Amino acid sequence: MLVDPSPLNAQTRAMAPASDELIAGHRVKGRYEIRGVLGRGGFGRVYRAMDVELEREVAIKVLELTGVADKAEALEALLARFRREAMLAARIHHPSVVRVYDVGVLEGKAGQPFIVMELLDGQDLEALLREGGPLEPARALSLFCGALDALAEAHQVGIVHKDLKPSNLFISTPGTPGERIKIVDFGIAHIGDASQGRLTQTGHMLGTPQYMAPEYFESQDVTPALDVYQMGLILVEMMWGRPVVDQDTPIKCIMAHVRGELAVPSALLEGPLGVAITRALAVDPGARFLNAGQFAEALRHVDTARLLAIAPHDSGRRPSGEAVSAHAATIEMPASIVANVVKATVTAQPSVRPADTMLAPTGQSHRLAYALGAALLAALLALAATVGLLVVSSMQVAPASESLMLASPVRAAAGPGAQGIHIDSVPPGARIYRGKDELGAAPVFIDQTELSKRRGRGKDKGLKLTARHRGYEDSEIELKAESSVDLVIRLRPEK
Repeated sequence: MLVDPSPLNAQTRAMAPASDELIAGHRVKGRYEIRGVLGRGGFGRVYRAMDVELEREVAIKVLELTGVADKAEALEALLARFRREAMLAARIHHPSVVRVYDVGVLEGKAGQPFIVMELLDGQDLEALLREGGPLEPARALSLFCGALDALAEAHQVGIVHKDLKPSNLFISTPGTPGERIKIVDFGIAHIGDASQGRLTQTGHMLGTPQYMAPEYFESQDVTPALDVYQMGLILVEMMWGRPVVDQDTPIKCIMAHVRGELAVPSALLEGPLGVAITRALAVDPGARFLNAGQFAEALRHVDTARLLAIAPHDSGRRPSGEAVSAHAATIEMPASIVANVVKATVTAQPSVRPADTMLAPTGQSHRLAYALGAALLAALLALAATVGLLVVSSMQVAPASESLMLASPVRAAAGPGAQGIHIDSVPPGARIYRGKDELGAAPVFIDQTELSKRRGRGKDKGLKLTARHRGYEDSEIELKAESSVDLVIRLRPEK
């Protein structure tokens, strides 16, 4: 089946034809003969066409300007994103990035711009997972590494995609020896060497809440580590068949990312992919792989024979039986509202109980007490009114087993030559406490001098740490003065 290389959801595909559609037989630039409509969306249409000069089928994406023609700022942002999509895709020369052949403006169509792209045969990853559930692990990893290679090339030329999600990863010729992921839609990508025009209206942020990295919500930082985070979410989804962050409103999604409340099945974290996934999904971008190339290199050392399939789940309904849609849309969010949400989320502190257990995790249940207050409530209501509710599937967390494991270093944020221990957590981003003092979100660094102070004070004078994460039981460990091995604290889901 020949389909649109810029995915549109099922609802938009079913829309009735518009009166200004290009009809079959019409030639664009005298060269591209329209054969039919592939898809319709809020911002335009995609046509199947024949390049009569090179005798090959192509896809033509035409931008619809009707709704913004009289809104100068919105029109400027829309045109900038459209131009950028073509320019950046053309700059990356990799078989896993959709190819752009031509650009132009339609004659007699109110100056509507168009892009001529390769015509893809297959379906996007979102549809594939929705229809067939999680992919076989070895197949998923092979496809995923191919996409990382393409992304690595983008990172090398200063491009960060910034909106990676299953609907922007297209599986070309699925089920064949030549199947591969094609990365599409560079419309909101960040380019490091120049400004290419405003991509949003003033005071707005553009992204997909289910897949956006926490640093973008907090400070709009855009580095290759942002793409690494999004690809980490996608890797889990390919193996599990469901989104990692699937809360039912944009605000809840933002809170989940900022606090590191990510649902990842323990079978993945305990398997060969666990260390790479944990690092890719770190809340602190400095703790992640620096770019897609590093991520791909780490995964190539994984023994695919040891990968186990994760049991599929019923992702189509909530516990109440209400049907849900898994489509995650890119939306514009008022930056001031997002800032209020992030501020309230980051400053909300959990209640602290005494650290009364040594070495082993306590196993006692503790729920984080949110202190979100009026600012967050106002932000929630405002954002819900501004962008509506994104309806996605409900979260379930697979049970974890061991609560503590050894790990290789996951962070180098302590500075060159620093001696000490890195403490990470599963799930990522647990808040680490020393008594009543919060050290930060995992991974954190414990300087060796802190441990040395306790040397000679007796066996009961170790450094006691508590890890807390919403939806999980507290876990406590004690670091002895002679401790020298990096650790990962594994928390158990609350019962």
